[in-house]
Amino acid sequence: MERVDFIAIGCGPYNLGLMALSESTRLTGVCFEERADFNWHEGMLLEAATMQTHYLYDLVTLADPTSLHSYVNYLKQNGRLQTCLNRSRAANSGKRFSVCRMSTISIDCHIRNVST
Repeated sequence: MERVDFIAIGCGPYNLGLMALSESTRLTGVCFEERADFNWHEGMLLEAATMQTHYLYDLVTLADPTSLHSYVNYLKQNGRLQTCLNRSRAANSGKRFSVCRMSTISIDCHIRNVST
């Protein structure tokens, strides 16, 4: 494996944000996720439930609203921006959109040991 500036273990919200924001810097990093597939709050959202957190509190929007990984960009790219402005729903597909676009994230990867 090539040398990197940082390693992130687990595709939680902070590591996903770190990976997305680091793409526009000189920092190099890699993120490893043990699960074989990425799902945001898998099995935890009820069908009629809405998230209480505003959708602009995504992985990167507050730090860099122009990021390719912002939820607003995902909505625009998928023709759903106007619809979203009229209602607030959970954003698993938006997070999946970002994860699939980042080559620095390895899904289905079990970490046994980390050393320097």
